Amino acid sequence: MAVPEQTPYIEHTGNGVTTSFALEFLCESKDHLIVLVDEIEPPIATWSLTGGNVVFTTAPASGSKITLQRNTPFSRTTDYQSYNNSFRPPAVNKDFDWIWLKLQELGVADWILGNRIDALKNYVDDRDDELRAYLMEEIRKQGVALDQLDEYYNYLMERLAQIAVDKGWDASFVTYSSLNQKQINDGLESVVNLMQITDPLDNMRVLVKSYNSDFGKGGGNFIFKKGDQAVPDNVYSFAGIGGVWYRHNWKNPDIYDAGIRADGTDETAKFKALIKAASSYFESTSISLRGKTVKITDFDIPSEIKLYNGVLDFSGSTKVLADNKYHNGFIIGANRNGDRLTNPNSAANYALLPRLKNVGFIKIGFKAPPPGTYNFSTDFIYLTKVDGFVFKHCYGTDTNSNRLFTIVGGNDGTVTTSDIDTFDTIDPINGWSSNIQVKYNKFNAGKNFGLNANGQYLIVPSFRLTGCEDIEVAHNNFKNFNFGSLIDAYCRNGSQHDNTCSIDDDVLDLWLSKTSRTAQGGMYVGQSAYNIDTKNNKLHNFIQLGIIYEGVSFGECSGNIVTMSNYAKTLALSLTTSRGIDLQPNIRQHPFTAVAGVQGLRIHNNLIKGYKTPLVTSGSYDWSLKDLDIHDNHLEGQNGNIAMTLSRCFDIRAHDNKLINGGLSLGQIKDSFINGNKVGSPSNYALYLTSAEKSGLSIFDNDFVVDSGPAIYNGTAAGSLIEISRGKIQAKDGTSSLIQNGSGVGKVTANGFSNGIATKRTLISQAVSLGAGARTVISIAYPGVKSGWMVRPQLQSLGDQWSANAIDLGIKAAAKNGSIDLLIRNEGAASVTSTFNILLEVESYLDNTFVN
Repeated sequence: MAVPEQTPYIEHTGNGVTTSFALEFLCESKDHLIVLVDEIEPPIATWSLTGGNVVFTTAPASGSKITLQRNTPFSRTTDYQSYNNSFRPPAVNKDFDWIWLKLQELGVADWILGNRIDALKNYVDDRDDELRAYLMEEIRKQGVALDQLDEYYNYLMERLAQIAVDKGWDASFVTYSSLNQKQINDGLESVVNLMQITDPLDNMRVLVKSYNSDFGKGGGNFIFKKGDQAVPDNVYSFAGIGGVWYRHNWKNPDIYDAGIRADGTDETAKFKALIKAASSYFESTSISLRGKTVKITDFDIPSEIKLYNGVLDFSGSTKVLADNKYHNGFIIGANRNGDRLTNPNSAANYALLPRLKNVGFIKIGFKAPPPGTYNFSTDFIYLTKVDGFVFKHCYGTDTNSNRLFTIVGGNDGTVTTSDIDTFDTIDPINGWSSNIQVKYNKFNAGKNFGLNANGQYLIVPSFRLTGCEDIEVAHNNFKNFNFGSLIDAYCRNGSQHDNTCSIDDDVLDLWLSKTSRTAQGGMYVGQSAYNIDTKNNKLHNFIQLGIIYEGVSFGECSGNIVTMSNYAKTLALSLTTSRGIDLQPNIRQHPFTAVAGVQGLRIHNNLIKGYKTPLVTSGSYDWSLKDLDIHDNHLEGQNGNIAMTLSRCFDIRAHDNKLINGGLSLGQIKDSFINGNKVGSPSNYALYLTSAEKSGLSIFDNDFVVDSGPAIYNGTAAGSLIEISRGKIQAKDGTSSLIQNGSGVGKVTANGFSNGIATKRTLISQAVSLGAGARTVISIAYPGVKSGWMVRPQLQSLGDQWSANAIDLGIKAAAKNGSIDLLIRNEGAASVTSTFNILLEVESYLDNTFVN
């Protein structure tokens, strides 16, 4: 574009109301603008450049002087080449524009535009004697003779970016305090050199190459505020002689801005100063660790701060002491104002706590203290009352007894008295911590753990959320934690999906080596939580519990693969409890007895292998589970143990599941459908009916098959009636009865099923020779048929036999074990001697008497 004639400087006067002030000159970017209010540069976050106007977030005070001055950078970023199409009008125009803009700023545009280079020398000659003496003295100081000035003009053309605004001299001729302009433009070596400038001018700007002279990093542009009495933080602000130096247009803060060397020494104080300064200067920002490892003991993270790209080394920290271990970590929220002793989670304290907003850790590694440093589990991060937490692409090995983080909401003080209904959903009294993202992280707790005061190995969960909402835990890889994911009480609206969590065999040995040990599970969703999904996760070697829903309402558990190594399978058999998916009602809160039921869960398409009980509804509270849809799961148990237990539930649908190496147990259950399941067990029953109350059940189209022994155990209480229809009921050994009765049993009937042996329809050819009115009994071998079954015989071509030969035979049939008796009577007036085709149709049946 063309650059119009303009003065890139304007002043306004504030009235206490107006927030927008016009530039009236071109300015490409906010970064090319100097804004002063009463000669003081406000924080860059307090104003914006919009549509040719500077707009303040808060109106400057009445009578204040607002100065707007363009300051185009001394730079050209385009490298023109003949081969890459870079030499194009837009790019060239932009570079020329920047030259003219800079010339306007330097006050020498007339000389260049009029091709009047000689005017520079005439300008000097025309000055009064006093000015001439001053200039000559400056020339003498620089060691430059007058006859060298002509040569120097050409140099000036190449160095326009360094011509002084009001004098026209090259930077090497101009001095400020103890420095010449060339030194200032080229940059000082360190912040120490900056702080040592004697009598710096107000608003003087200086480039510093490095925080420390031997470092090469952490420098930048600085501006001096004369008379400023602010306490320097040695990150954004530094002590000067007669004032304070500030970073000018500070951007992209990193550890080098605080002079952090990341050399293995403790740099806690510098790191804390960096975080505090960045939080004060920026509305929201990310602080880079520049890929380095920073050794620290602790710090508080404020709102709107994220850390990324580096390692936080807490290996030497003993900050988390025994008297504050329950609500502290190496990192806590700055909303606690540094208080590590007061419990921030108590209802009264939580209500007064400011909300911590939008904090995060991205591509951050974590190093833990050695095992045994503490005799209790610790947290790297412990936050309370949070709105916005990001934990992505983080990593660590040998984190031992340290949870990655704990986040707590306002659930303390939520009263759950005994009169609360089992299926009520309850929210935390002081609300939730919100917007939690835990994604793409990879951690291995290692194989060395300390012991707690009870002598248990401190194998800990990867993280813990309590009273949180809007949660996503996804694509993580957590190894050798006792819980791969722990979404605890009073959480809602979340998903844990596509994670991989596992435990090594030798860590299982370590865990089992103690008689007393901490609980273990792949993924946990806790009491009074609701709308939490668990989908498409891979869990390996969590031999005690795979997926646990405790007192949870609503959610989907699907597509999960929960397995064990062969060695882990042997260990699982030694445990009292080994459950793949555990749906467990429980009391909501001590000392009250209100029960949190389990309801509204959709559990489908999961693969569960190796557990003593792959799927169970557990607990001891009557009718505490309802509205469950359990279907298309592959449940593979061990050694004929029960593969799926359904008890204390009503209004459920369990259908189209495949149970291998274990049967189906029905306990206290009513008003439910059990259909389409294929149950196969080597022994110990494919269907186990306990004595608990059962009513309103529809059990149909299931396969109950055992390799040996009875297929069904009838332990129902007297007065019960269980009806089973269709499907298959089979004892493959061919000798065992299909049902075994317990003592005091109720009535169980089954009909229309296949036993895997008997065909439902068979056509036989039978010779008959009977006189008129005579009858005979013929026994037909029929493998698999059992006493009590119904048999319907049909004489084929009945009408043709009568029409052609006046043959009228009556046939009756009765089933015995392995055969069918036919009673054939000649109902006609003449003798019959012929071979007839007879269709035998059988219908299976069993009950307490006809056990098959």
